[in-house]
Amino acid sequence: MEDSRHQFQPKTSFVVRLAERLTDQGWQTLTQLYQPIIGPSAAGLYSALFWLPKAGQYHRHATLLAILGMDLAHLYDARLRLEATGLLTTTVSTKDDLTSFNYDLHAPLLPQPFLKTTS
Repeated sequence: MEDSRHQFQPKTSFVVRLAERLTDQGWQTLTQLYQPIIGPSAAGLYSALFWLPKAGQYHRHATLLAILGMDLAHLYDARLRLEATGLLTTTVSTKDDLTSFNYDLHAPLLPQPFLKTTS
């Protein structure tokens, strides 16, 4: 995706969509295999996006900053780590001069396919 750092502000809105169903094994894979690679901030962002109340409705990034207790630069870095591992797809849309982010959360790979991609 294009560099959206200049559009990424606490006041900008976002909506979360779940691309796939997340199983208990998916959560286990996220914490045991992905987290050592993406770090605890990105794993926390994934969890916060998944458990955000009223999924499918727009929220402000300020909400995520408050939930996660991090600044905008660290939130942006965590988002990039999720995107790099295929756990998140981000698109940006602008309508009537209002920018919003669309976050599509993807389920982690199961352990066997994950380990094949890292070898």
